[in-house]
Amino acid sequence: MQPLAEVAYRLAWRSSSVRSGAHKSRITGSGGVFRDHASLLEHPDPRRIDIRLTARDPFGRVFVRRFEQLSDVTVVAIIDISGSIGFRGRTNKQLLMTDMVSALAAAARRVGDPFGVLACGDVVLEPLSTMPTRARRGEVAMREAIASHTPVAKGLKGIREAAARLAGRRKVVFLISDFQMPRNDVEEIFELLAFHDIVPVLLSDSAEMEELPEWGLMQLHDMETGTNRLVVMRPSLKREWQRRDNTRRAELREIASREGREIFEVRDKIDWDAFSAYLSRGTP
Repeated sequence: MQPLAEVAYRLAWRSSSVRSGAHKSRITGSGGVFRDHASLLEHPDPRRIDIRLTARDPFGRVFVRRFEQLSDVTVVAIIDISGSIGFRGRTNKQLLMTDMVSALAAAARRVGDPFGVLACGDVVLEPLSTMPTRARRGEVAMREAIASHTPVAKGLKGIREAAARLAGRRKVVFLISDFQMPRNDVEEIFELLAFHDIVPVLLSDSAEMEELPEWGLMQLHDMETGTNRLVVMRPSLKREWQRRDNTRRAELREIASREGREIFEVRDKIDWDAFSAYLSRGTP
């Protein structure tokens, strides 16, 4: 397990939650950062009358100060626990995912945001999932459950189910996966989550492509479908597989950027400094 670092996320949009928190809000309140002035008729709060501005107004209007209430935001990690996550090469993608979920849970707890997890294979896996909560209880059990789970050799229908559960106010959704799926499926998932602030995290193991031999017989196991096949590896086939992998990554980056946030890639290990810098930029 990598040592966990403290990370912090920033919103570039305003929360509409009425609960107090640490993020900029659309809600006006009695305290916090000064926002603007409004007439007493528009905002009938005589406690906030700005006497100096009112005295200078040539039309005799009465102005009050309005303050920006800091609000919370719900944070949810949608994690891909399908078969391909079980690949073991130079790293363990499942443990990388577990470390990232643990760090995000701690980050949300520090600022008072509710944090939840939806673990997805062919369905949402309830034993590995948690409803958004501010409570710390259950974090250790959640981590152990995710780390010890055996990824199943099935698809990602569960992500569609998870997206349907995220109704209501806009949320920060960390979508953590190796994205070993067709382009159409990736586009559908991003479209289903488009209302939210999607933070896509790509988990990759460099051994998947870099350690392919130039020549030889290879017994391949498709961890998503559970099927096996024998392949005669040769340089031209290796180059073609690497070309397709590069194309897949480029398509993924294009789809993610279209939704407003670039993808963050974890390649073999988590660079916590780079991840913190990425989160601090927020989204448009």
